[in-house]
Amino acid sequence: MPLQITAKVSSDIRESNEQNNTRSLGTAVAAQRSRILLLDGRSRWESRYLRNMFDRDPAWQVESQIANEPSDFHFPATREELFQYDLVVLGDLPASLLSREQIVWLREFVEVNGGGLILISGSMQHLAQPGYAELQKLFPVSWKLASASSTAQQRLTKKVSLTSAGQSLAALRIDTRGDIESQTLWSQLPELQFVDKVKELPGAEVLATATSSVESQPLFVTRRFGAGRVFFCASDETWRFRYKVAD
Repeated sequence: MPLQITAKVSSDIRESNEQNNTRSLGTAVAAQRSRILLLDGRSRWESRYLRNMFDRDPAWQVESQIANEPSDFHFPATREELFQYDLVVLGDLPASLLSREQIVWLREFVEVNGGGLILISGSMQHLAQPGYAELQKLFPVSWKLASASSTAQQRLTKKVSLTSAGQSLAALRIDTRGDIESQTLWSQLPELQFVDKVKELPGAEVLATATSSVESQPLFVTRRFGAGRVFFCASDETWRFRYKVAD
């Protein structure tokens, strides 16, 4: 619902210009819960934690489809039905479970409908496969070619740190006392054991990196695409940040 707000400051002291004492702005109020569709190729710790987190949040209504058996996997039947969601979380789901038309719907969900898309990579690297070529047009990253040395480096544990762009986002400020305290807490989080080898594309913004003893690589990458936004997470182990630690 649209909401118009006018803020006005009054003063007992006479001012030479009172034109800047008033400001009007428009905003919107959500009268119902936002809908999220979570899709994953298997029941990973990451998808479980996300589903449970959104389940507990009264602002969200989450529906999950885990493709343990292809016969049990049900994608929205029509483009219009998909467009009823506000956010789609796409995990390590084989492209073969979706028709080419449904993959186009996902692209249009972001580009035309202004939806949000979160991509969570995994060790199976399904998102990098040619079957997702139509959807990869909106990805903020591309995959690096694997080599024997890079495969070995992928096994090295990695610490997370925010970039300057990530530090400016309230969503990534996990210590409310301040930026320095928040950055310190990020550096103390459990290390990640798997981080996919990707590189950001032109126009994308890296919000966090994962750094081992030999290299640093993008972890959280985002960009706008059409009317919506895409967020890519190069690891499916952010659940480690909460495991035995909670909040």
